[in-house]
Amino acid sequence: MNTINDLNIKDYFLKKLDLSGKKLDSMQGIEKFKDVEFLYLGGNNIRKIEGLEELKNIQELELDFNCIEYIENIQNLTKLKILDLSGNKINKIKNISTLLNLEYLDLSENKISKIENLNYLSMLNTLNLEHNKIEKIENVNELDNLEFLIVTGNPIPKYIENIKDSFQIIFDD
Repeated sequence: MNTINDLNIKDYFLKKLDLSGKKLDSMQGIEKFKDVEFLYLGGNNIRKIEGLEELKNIQELELDFNCIEYIENIQNLTKLKILDLSGNKINKIKNISTLLNLEYLDLSENKISKIENLNYLSMLNTLNLEHNKIEKIENVNELDNLEFLIVTGNPIPKYIENIKDSFQIIFDD
């Protein structure tokens, strides 16, 4: 198994850490980087989000194109502004209600069938849900700062009722 420990990185005080495409199977060892603010782990084989509990300064977390099935172990990342979990195997939006500073959430190319558990994300500006299994736009009216809802590639009808018009919904062209 390839872990962050195996990479032999000695500078644990980095603010930006890019480990994209390193063939990592696990996030073991990430807990040593307590000062990291920007963490890029895209294009690996990570199956579980773990080891982030003490990394309280993270503002941007990219775990795109891994093998993650569940959104978990990120509740303490209250400074997080950008979260990219696109291209995984996630089927439910959950465990993000404490991410009150989140501005950008990318859950595109997953297996999500319902828009839910977003009501506390009052700072959310962009929600990318393209290429999932969503059939209905719901639970987004309480997102006061939402400007862009991207739902391209979902089986959603283009005529939608009871949705406020303060944000732009981006469908298939």
